[in-house]
Amino acid sequence: MLKQLPSNVLNYSHDNFYQLVKQRCGDDVVEFMKLLDISSIQSLLGIENLLGYLEIHSEKLNNIKKKLTFQHENGLVEVKWGVQHSLEYFIQDLRMASDNSQYIMGSIVSNEDMFLSSSFLQKHPKIKCLIDLFQVIDEQNHEDNSEQSSFLNYFLDNISSNLCRSKNAYRYTEPVLQFATSLHILGGKVAYEFMRLNLPGALPALSTLQTLALNKDYRIKEGEFRFDSLATHMKSIETNIAFASEDSTVVIKKVCYDSHTNSFVGFVLPLNDGIPATLYYQTDSFQKLREWFSSKDRSNLINIHMVQPISNMQLAPNPFLLSAFGTNNIYETIDIIRRWIWIFEQSILKSVRIVGFSTDGDPKYMRAMRLVIGFFATLPNIKLDAYKDSFRVSIPEEWNWYFLGDNHLFLCFQDA
Repeated sequence: MLKQLPSNVLNYSHDNFYQLVKQRCGDDVVEFMKLLDISSIQSLLGIENLLGYLEIHSEKLNNIKKKLTFQHENGLVEVKWGVQHSLEYFIQDLRMASDNSQYIMGSIVSNEDMFLSSSFLQKHPKIKCLIDLFQVIDEQNHEDNSEQSSFLNYFLDNISSNLCRSKNAYRYTEPVLQFATSLHILGGKVAYEFMRLNLPGALPALSTLQTLALNKDYRIKEGEFRFDSLATHMKSIETNIAFASEDSTVVIKKVCYDSHTNSFVGFVLPLNDGIPATLYYQTDSFQKLREWFSSKDRSNLINIHMVQPISNMQLAPNPFLLSAFGTNNIYETIDIIRRWIWIFEQSILKSVRIVGFSTDGDPKYMRAMRLVIGFFATLPNIKLDAYKDSFRVSIPEEWNWYFLGDNHLFLCFQDA
């Protein structure tokens, strides 16, 4: 009579798994399992017709076929009766063990009262510590008359529930996802991966966080200026005054397809009065795409627009990413000036006052700053000091070294 399967047989893998297969089915079946890269009970139970692989014509299976089957001259492959009988009964026993395990787990979950023996608690003392911890948490919530659980409660629940599942079935509550996002932002990719790998089931993979960001509309479109989001951000920190900055950084020339916007990103966006045309490279024509690759420049720079709120808080508020788009730095100074004026006007419509712009020492930007503030230069067709939203700077008479005018729409500074 065959020996009863161990209680933890469903967790068997590698050496334990192959040893059990050897006891029930023999060495030849073990060799067959290794050829198919079946290394655990779970992978074995996931195969519908295991013996069907012996009908496949492959040189790697020729030797094992001679051991497990009869091969007829007409090409028919017939599995030896003893091999088929032992393997089918073995898999049948495993499926029965799996069904019993699921029934037992369901029974435990459905019971309102579950009793743990003292010997079990002595063998696993951490369980008693967790029980004591959750009793303290429940008492604190009862005293505070609060139905909201602490983050520690969510965190421990998430870990314990995930460790009872397979890795591809891990689930995370909203507080844990928010914590993971904050950890990734504050600690960076390396620190996040270090924490995730050393706390199994506690934190989601980076791909999950990226998907979460996409689903929550955190992703921005190339060339899009997010004035609505800026207004929301400024309202959250209770201020409407901000300073804007514009800068570029070198990137590798590369064209990618963005499935969320059905557009191609990486070509230089055309400018209309200094404003990039959002979603310009959209097409369903392969001929059009090939034409773009042969005639359009690819971006070697990414232009970033940031907004720094100004408030009376002790800690400076976080800056806000207003826009980003690829460029090749081929545009005129007037494009920069028109873009700044447009950003100023759109911000005013959202009740946000941009008091100035800063950028680096690029000659085009330096010329734009001189023209905007009137520093030994003037704009013949654009009178910024005549705008109704311009402000006046009262200059002391003794400041004979001060060369700027009294009225300004916004100020300009060169950053580091």
